[in-house]
Amino acid sequence: IGSSSQTNISGGAITSATNIVHSDNPGTLTISGGTHTSAGTAIYKVNTVSLTGGEVIVNRPSGETIGMYSCSNVTIDGGKLTVTSNSDNNTYGLYNAYRFYINSGELTVTNNGDPNNSSRTYGIHYDVSGYSVYSQTGGTVTVTSSTRGETHGAPYWASFTMSGGSLTVNNTSSGTVYGMIGAYRAYSASLNSVYSTFNITGGTINTTSASGTAYGIYQNNPANQSTISGGTVRSSTYGISSQNNIVIGKNDDTLSQTSPEIIGDSYALNNGNFYFYDGVLRGEKAYRDGAIKGIVDGTTGHMESNEDYDENYWLVEDENYLSVNNIEYNSLTK
Repeated sequence: IGSSSQTNISGGAITSATNIVHSDNPGTLTISGGTHTSAGTAIYKVNTVSLTGGEVIVNRPSGETIGMYSCSNVTIDGGKLTVTSNSDNNTYGLYNAYRFYINSGELTVTNNGDPNNSSRTYGIHYDVSGYSVYSQTGGTVTVTSSTRGETHGAPYWASFTMSGGSLTVNNTSSGTVYGMIGAYRAYSASLNSVYSTFNITGGTINTTSASGTAYGIYQNNPANQSTISGGTVRSSTYGISSQNNIVIGKNDDTLSQTSPEIIGDSYALNNGNFYFYDGVLRGEKAYRDGAIKGIVDGTTGHMESNEDYDENYWLVEDENYLSVNNIEYNSLTK
C-alpha cells in the first residue's frame, strides 16, 4: 500500500504465511467482508485500518504473535480480529497502536502458552513516546492467557474512554491482570509528563486471575482526575486501585444506588482518594481499602453484608426508616 493508497477488501478469503496486507508507507485499509487468515502478522504498518465486517484471523504456531503491527489508527466497527498464539512468546492483538476505537464487533486475543512460562499478553499495546487513545462505545474486547505473565486489556498510558461494550481480561494461571492501566511518563527531552486518565460512562470491565492479582483499573499516576459515572468494573481482586483522585458518580441532585457498580473480590476500592457520589461498592473483604474524600451533601453511607460481599451505597438522610437491632428497613413485606 502506498502513502496515498486506499485499499478495500469486501469479501473472499486471503490466506498468508506472513502478512495479509503489508505497507512500508502510510495508507488506508478497509475490510468489510470475507475471512482472511495469517500465520504471521496479519496487517503490517498500515496507517489507518477499519474493520467494518468480515474476520481477520491470526493463528501462529511459534514465535511472537501479533495481529496488527504499528498501525496508528485502528477502528473495529462490525468486523472481527481474532489472534491466537500456541507458543511461549508474547502475544499482541495490536502492537504499537496509537489510537484504537471499537464501536461494534470483536477483538479476541488468546495466548495458549505453558502456565509456567512468563510471556505477556496484550489486547492493545503502545510503548512509544507520548500517550495513546482507547475508545469503546460497544463491541467486545476479550484477552485470555494461560501463562503466568502479565495480561493486559487496554494499553499503558492510555486516554481511556468507555460508554458501552465489554472489556474482559482473564489469566488462568498466576499472572497479574490489568483491564486498564494508567500511569505517567516523560515523553520528551524536556521531561514534560503525559498523564493518562479514564472516563467511563457505561459498559463493563471484568478482570480475573486464577491465582494472581487482578485489577479492573490500575491508576498509577499522581496527577489528573479520572471519572466513572456509569457502567460496571469487576475484578477478582481489586475493582479500582489508584494513587490518584477518582470520581465515582456525579455530584448533583440525582442519587443512584446502582450505577456505577464497582466490585472487587478483595476490595472494590484500593488505595487512592475517592470521591464517591453515586453507585454501589462491593468487596468480599471490605468495600474499600482507601480514603473516601467526598460525598453528596444530605446523604449518609449505608453498608450491609451478605454471604458474598460487604456493600456500600448512599441513602438520602431524611428518608424514614424502621430500625430493629440497629438494622434499618425502608419497607415491610410479609
